Amino acid sequence: MGKKVVFMQGRHHYCEGNSMGEIAFPIYTLSLLNVQIMIASNAADSLNAQAIKIGEICAITDHINAFGDNPIIGLNNSRLGIRWPIPQNLYYDKLRQLLLTVAEKNNIKLKTGVYVGYPGGIFETAREARMYKPYAQMIGMSIVPEAIAEFHSGMKSCWFSNRNSLFDWI
Repeated sequence: MGKKVVFMQGRHHYCEGNSMGEIAFPIYTLSLLNVQIMIASNAADSLNAQAIKIGEICAITDHINAFGDNPIIGLNNSRLGIRWPIPQNLYYDKLRQLLLTVAEKNNIKLKTGVYVGYPGGIFETAREARMYKPYAQMIGMSIVPEAIAEFHSGMKSCWFSNRNSLFDWI
């Protein structure tokens, strides 16, 4: 009650030629507007097609950054966040637990897992997918740069991935 909410649709992707700074720009803008909590989603693939089926939702608990880049490399702007943040609880546990409780009370099946942020331009190969499979449940071409910028700026965030791919060869 009495809370202001911002809704956004879409995002910039690395594989579309956007820099990490361009990807993080909307996040830092929200932070400078004093947004403190972000709940966001994306479409991704499952690294275990039997565990997370098409249309199922996975609440992200952590990530693996396979981009080879991130939005806070370079000079630090202290208005945006501290230098060298330690990414513990990057995907805010208390918020995720609250949303898991709400989902359970409403009979919504919500899984949890680790997400691999992949640079894209092409989907991962079968060998790459098998390499990440022991460590993660979801893989996609977003989330990681935005989550890093959110954490850097002091926001608390919760991310959900919706499995939308038909890749069962993994």
